[in-house]
Amino acid sequence: FQHRPFLDVHISGEGEASFLRYVELLNEIGGPISGHTDRMPSSFWSYDIKKDRIENNPDIQIPSLDLNTIPSPYLMGLLDVFLEDEHYAPIFETDRGCPFACSFCVWGQYTGSTVRKFDTERVFAEFEYCAENSKNRIKQAIFANANFGILKRDLEIAGKLKSLNKEKGYPRKIYMYFT
Repeated sequence: FQHRPFLDVHISGEGEASFLRYVELLNEIGGPISGHTDRMPSSFWSYDIKKDRIENNPDIQIPSLDLNTIPSPYLMGLLDVFLEDEHYAPIFETDRGCPFACSFCVWGQYTGSTVRKFDTERVFAEFEYCAENSKNRIKQAIFANANFGILKRDLEIAGKLKSLNKEKGYPRKIYMYFT
């Protein structure tokens, strides 16, 4: 924080719930959270200018979200502008987590080393939405999963992508990470 004075807050762990809470706190106090560390959730690390120190609570575990409570930005139409531009590619997350604790990676540590899934119906609906609404027929899809193929249902997901490719020509390329 001292080397990057433009930063006020770092949110650790899964950001959806923590970022929402941060925005709610900003509305409550009417401004930046610095100096209000007594109201700061445990997942925030904040630089307190008055005290000249970082405030945090690393001992509290951040609970894992039920992934299906997170709305899909694709199905809500929030990313339609990107689907119209052939230079962008949809990024899909069909599951979150990693059971491994590799020394070169912290992915499993941040998510409790548990692999959690988005509902298959939602994943398929996102694929179909992107295939239908990409005006320029975006050629690729990117997976944000730590280890695509780790779950048995990943074969079903791959089969869905294959059938979409045959029916609609999307996607032509897929980028993913394997175990």
